[in-house]
Amino acid sequence: MSFSDFKSRPLFFVVVGVCLTVLTWMPVAQGEILPTEAFFSGNQYTKVTLSPDGEYLAFLNLVNGGQNLFSYDIGKIKYRSLTEGDIDRIFDYAWAGPDYLVYQVSQKEYWGLGLAAIRRDGRKRNKKILREPARLVNALPDRPNQVLVVMHPYKKQFADIHKIGVTSKTRSTYFDNPGDVDYWLMDREHRVRLVKVFNHNNGDETYYRYRKNLGDPWTDVTLPEDTYPLSLGYDDNLLYVATGMDRQFMAVYKYDLDAKDFSGLVWKDSEYDVVPGYDLNGVSEYKGLIFSDRFRSLAGLSYERNGPQVRWFLPFYEDIQEMLDESFPNTQNVILGRDRREEKFLIFAYSDRDPGNYYILDQPKRRLRWLFSRNPSIDPEKMLPMKPVQFPSRDGHTLHGYLTLPKGGKDNLPLVIKPHGGPFTRDKWGFDPEVQYLANRGYAVLQVNYRGSTGYGKEFFTAAFAQIGKEMQNDITDAVLWAIDEKVADPARVAIFGQGFGGYLAISGMVFTPHLFKCAITVGGISDWAEFLKSGDIPEIEQGRPLSRNWFGENPEENGLFQEISPVHHAGRAGGPILLIPRTGKSLTEDTQTRLFAEALENAGKPYEVFEETTESVDPLDKMTIADRYNRIASFIAENL
Repeated sequence: MSFSDFKSRPLFFVVVGVCLTVLTWMPVAQGEILPTEAFFSGNQYTKVTLSPDGEYLAFLNLVNGGQNLFSYDIGKIKYRSLTEGDIDRIFDYAWAGPDYLVYQVSQKEYWGLGLAAIRRDGRKRNKKILREPARLVNALPDRPNQVLVVMHPYKKQFADIHKIGVTSKTRSTYFDNPGDVDYWLMDREHRVRLVKVFNHNNGDETYYRYRKNLGDPWTDVTLPEDTYPLSLGYDDNLLYVATGMDRQFMAVYKYDLDAKDFSGLVWKDSEYDVVPGYDLNGVSEYKGLIFSDRFRSLAGLSYERNGPQVRWFLPFYEDIQEMLDESFPNTQNVILGRDRREEKFLIFAYSDRDPGNYYILDQPKRRLRWLFSRNPSIDPEKMLPMKPVQFPSRDGHTLHGYLTLPKGGKDNLPLVIKPHGGPFTRDKWGFDPEVQYLANRGYAVLQVNYRGSTGYGKEFFTAAFAQIGKEMQNDITDAVLWAIDEKVADPARVAIFGQGFGGYLAISGMVFTPHLFKCAITVGGISDWAEFLKSGDIPEIEQGRPLSRNWFGENPEENGLFQEISPVHHAGRAGGPILLIPRTGKSLTEDTQTRLFAEALENAGKPYEVFEETTESVDPLDKMTIADRYNRIASFIAENL
């Protein structure tokens, strides 16, 4: 079929199918408080994928507190639980051809205890095809019933890749790591042809090796400064790279591995990174590039500005996107998956007010059918818009963020500032159940992408180096002061709430700027950096040493930096009450960082409360655990604001 034939047909028509679970909208009037469970217990379908033949979906869903694997027959509109009752949780899964699913099993806090497989119709279950810790890398589309895995991924720094037979349960070495490769790229035929080497003998030096064919010897490749491999193309010598060389923002280029030079620009943005810096490491290709096996070409790329962006390079995909956007003008419409023939497409349509709906597109038939909602408990009309904002930091950087106001609210509002974790990630525009939950309860919610957040250019990213607890914390302060100056926030009613590194920022805010905050909530926040790094593996593994230096500079413990920036040493300066929630899935005894800070507050005579999940499993996915946690967070904020 030609492109002109495709263009001449009418827009998609939508067929509303049968929802997997029948749920009604919450029966509340406009402005009324919605139940906690509506925000946090209704996200029923996660990691939704389309089978290689386009006939089935697979997804993860909660069953009695455990995350289980389901399949969905699109033609028969019938779903099936594949693993209910087998295990406590599934961490990951992948299609191994059109018939089999391979899943990575786990129990409670332990991830990756092995692999198991099952047919999509529930028959021929092969439990424990691998009885060792492993992480799925990918399937082999041209070799059904085979998958690639990394063995013992949490213990071994430089791991091999193994090929596992799903039905035969055979195992063979697919890529034998010589002992110094910590990153690799596969080409479009799933052959390992580019690797990053960590030089043991020369500090933290890294470089790349490349081979044109599997039997060829490896040759060293020195990429230009500030240039990182993303994916190998369909031509044997074509490498797609992200580079910030000679420019402030990361752009995507083609790089000729034979000529050892750039061979063309793919896409750049004058204000944002096309590829965020933190996405440049890992053991698989960058997911922002979208390839088409049907056309043997780069089809498009996706990235973030103030909201999600997609740029298509093939008319076939441009036309699909155009018609999706015309059919659903009020949502972001994303192609989540495709069959191998690129005729059937899994579509996800969402917004800042809508958790999203899944559709199946049959492109040759011009038919788009609704499948199910991500969270049927949420009525988008009752949610609040997430508005992009920007303002200056005290030292001249531009800080970006998002402001969500409660219904009917405009000025002099109680404010919750919610710094993200990471730190080298970012908040994005879209449906955020925590934000909507707090806004529904009458609070303005401010999210700020403080320095070090990805996507805003090299200067902004590196401005965070050695600034944890210093200028990075000042960005949080400046965000609050901006909201006060703009008359959005009542200066006497400001709370701060964060998880992980965001939790560190929350308790640091209360300790180092107690005049700004009436209360703070932290979930697993870091309170003692020296203890955290001693008990973690960041400085122990060779790849972690440069990261640790970026965070803190040289010798942070010896020069007193950890003492200076760790809240546990300054608990006596805390102002208002602090709600301490142990790290997800942990008790207070098990969460060293929360326990140490609780002890420091106790010794200093400062007000605090520890909230521990009451369910026996302490499972972070358990519906009661989630509801209990957020009910207490909301009541704690209400008591103090």
